Amino acid sequence: IRYFCSDRRRVTCVTAARTYVFYGKLDQVEQEVGAGFIRIHQRYLVRAGAVDRLEGGQVFVGEESLPVSRAHRSAALAALARTALGD
Repeated sequence: IRYFCSDRRRVTCVTAARTYVFYGKLDQVEQEVGAGFIRIHQRYLVRAGAVDRLEGGQVFVGEESLPVSRAHRSAALAALARTALGD
């Protein structure tokens, strides 16, 4: 799993091979997937290990850029730094 994206109650799970869609709440998904995933935006939950780089207000997962909201920026940066350092 690379990341989850939510639009209303429709959650999209993006993997390297394909995309899955189901109905639910991203908050619930966040609780179920655990600490390896980072909330970067109200609508996005990304696997820390899938993030290739961070530029400005975006993270890059492969060639896809995902927005990092101001509200989640500091927590997301801290979590990504911990992942990069191997904690």
